[in-house]
Amino acid sequence: MVPRSQLLVLSLRARKLPGKVAGAQVHIKYLKGNCLLPGFIEPHLHVLLAALAKGSFIDFSPLQVKSRAEAEAVIREQVANIKDEASWVAGFGWDPSRVAQHCDLTIDLLHAWSERMTNGGTVHVPVFIDNLSGHLAYVNTEVLNRAGIPLDTTDPNFTRKDGKLTGIVVELGIVKVAAPIPKPSTVD
Repeated sequence: MVPRSQLLVLSLRARKLPGKVAGAQVHIKYLKGNCLLPGFIEPHLHVLLAALAKGSFIDFSPLQVKSRAEAEAVIREQVANIKDEASWVAGFGWDPSRVAQHCDLTIDLLHAWSERMTNGGTVHVPVFIDNLSGHLAYVNTEVLNRAGIPLDTTDPNFTRKDGKLTGIVVELGIVKVAAPIPKPSTVD
């Protein structure tokens, strides 16, 4: 809580009203027809994260992928084009608040969309998609397996619903699941 003596009141009203409401120790600044705008500060480098992802991750931002169906089509196409077992589908920019259906990409959806037939049978490609906020990511079971995260983890960075992992990973959990993502080669 800000002490009353450090409070700044900005007023467009009569001079006596703010003083009566805030008290005598409060500094009052009359704008006199001017406008005050808040500072715009990016304190934790999501701009840099987006720039780094742009070159090596698939763009799932709302300008590129506008619905769950489009996300599914992109993921299935990427899975179909994978040539080796080490490859992942890695994306950034998914924002459920800005796409049709407003849905998260759950572990079950990503598991279903990541299925690939090989000579040895059915395999699942790891799918990692970073949320536009940078504070959560969506993963399938194969990502958890490759990152060494057990399905019964109690780590609070791995969200659960009805006792089951959702595939939504937050904050420090993202670092854990993103660590095994193959680094792009200099040829890429």
